[in-house]
This record gives sequence, C-alpha cells and structure tokens, in this order.
Amino acid sequence: MSATYTAVLTAREGEVLWEDPSFLPHGFDGHVVAGEAGGQEPPEGRAVTDGSTQWRLPDAPRDFTEWGPAEPVNGTEATDEAFFVIQAGMPREYDPRDPDFAERTLLLRVSDGEQILELGGPDSRSLPCSHDGQGTFVCQTPYGEEVIAYDDRSGEELWRLPDETAGRISLRVTAVRHGAVYGSTDNGALILDARTGQDRVTDLPLAPLDVGPGFGLVIAPTTAYVYLHPATG
Repeated sequence: MSATYTAVLTAREGEVLWEDPSFLPHGFDGHVVAGEAGGQEPPEGRAVTDGSTQWRLPDAPRDFTEWGPAEPVNGTEATDEAFFVIQAGMPREYDPRDPDFAERTLLLRVSDGEQILELGGPDSRSLPCSHDGQGTFVCQTPYGEEVIAYDDRSGEELWRLPDETAGRISLRVTAVRHGAVYGSTDNGALILDARTGQDRVTDLPLAPLDVGPGFGLVIAPTTAYVYLHPATG
C-alpha cells in the first residue's frame, strides 16, 4: 500500500484480490483496510477479500468540522487489531479565547471505525502515536516536548511527561513494544514502563528505532548504516 494507490495481494502467491487507484489507506488489521476514497473523504473500511465497504463514517466527524489527513498508529503486533489517527478540524462549538482551543486529532479502530481517543492541544495536528501490543497507546509531539500514554480500552490518560511536580523531563520516543517505551534525552538513552511512565532502564547504550522479538534496530547517526542489536532484557 502507498499514499496514492492501493492493491491488496495474497502473501503466498501474490495474487491481486482488488485494487483501487483512488483509495488512500490509513491502516490494515488483516481483515479490513481503513482509508478514504480520495482527498478529505470520510474514512471507510474495506474488506481485504474483495474491497467491499464494511463501514463508512459520516461526512464530517461528530462535534468537529471536517476530516483531515490521517496516518497509521505504529507498533501494533496483533494481526486482528490496528488503529489510525486522523485530524478532525475545529470543534463546532468553541470559544476562541479558550487557551485550550485547538484542532483535534481522533484515534480510530481499523476494524469498525470506532473512536477510541480524542487528542487535543496545540500540537495535536501532528501527534504520532504507537501501540505497545499490550494495552497502551503512547503519543508524542513531533520533537518530544510532550509524551502522553493512554489505556487502549478506556481512553484514560495514564501518564504524561514532562512532569514538573516530580521533576521529570520528557523524552524523544523512538520505539514502543510490549510494555516498554524506548527513547532518549540529552542525558542518554533509556526505557520507561509504558503503563506508569517510570524509569525501567536508565543506562541503555542505544535508543532503537524498532524493536522485535530479541532484537533492536539502530541507525548510526554518522554513517546512516542500520545495525541489528540483540536484546538482553
């Protein structure tokens, strides 16, 4: 799948099940492809088997003005569960004097289009999120000024950084997997607990860009080479 063309193929034989040059995909869970049929159309879900429409959302999100750009939520390993985030424009009713006034981003489930979270604030237009595969979304502003974790069922905020009360700074998140948040600060690389935000490892030698079963991928900043490191914990 790419930003301008969608084709769904079988993994074993490469047989094309269906294709649509106008469909822009946002997420895939093994059964449904979520996306939009052209620019700023309402999100919809199509069956992997034949491209038939499984769900379609209204022309505009409830309580907001328009559908905007979308992107997948990274890191989900379950083949039957995936999510994506999409901009929702301005609230229909707002007070411009409100210091919290800002456009919103919604986090939706691929299988049925259900809204899981509403993300707000001045940086929510570009708020990438990851899922740890065990019940937690971790979202951050583009340069790591703020990191927020949410429960993937209730939508409850679990923690956020920076935390001035506790004297804790934020971090630049590089990967999220199985209850762990990998990232770095000016003091070095570290691992946080995804549910609590507390330090788990503070002397990590490298901050991996991706983590799999028993390994982490790191890009060397001076050479742009990709290195595969075995996991030790």
